[in-house]
Amino acid sequence: MFNFDLDDVLLLETAKIPHRLNLFTKSGKYEFYGRLQDYEKKYTELFRCSRSALINIKNISEYNASTKMIYFDSSLSCKCSITKTRELKRRILANK
Repeated sequence: MFNFDLDDVLLLETAKIPHRLNLFTKSGKYEFYGRLQDYEKKYTELFRCSRSALINIKNISEYNASTKMIYFDSSLSCKCSITKTRELKRRILANK
């Protein structure tokens, strides 16, 4: 059982092992069983940027619109789906 402050969450993505998720926080990486859609419904603050990832928009350090890459810190990034870019830009501007 893990308890995290939602402000510390950077990225929640599917793992290479089926039915497992990787949670990246400011303090580390955690792996557990689950489904992204369950967390998407439970935590509306997280944004579904692609089929396999939920992100916390508050913790984005950079977004490159030409490559569709979202950067959180020097070592962590993920790609945004083309269909989600307009909503991502809107949410980033609303969050500033």
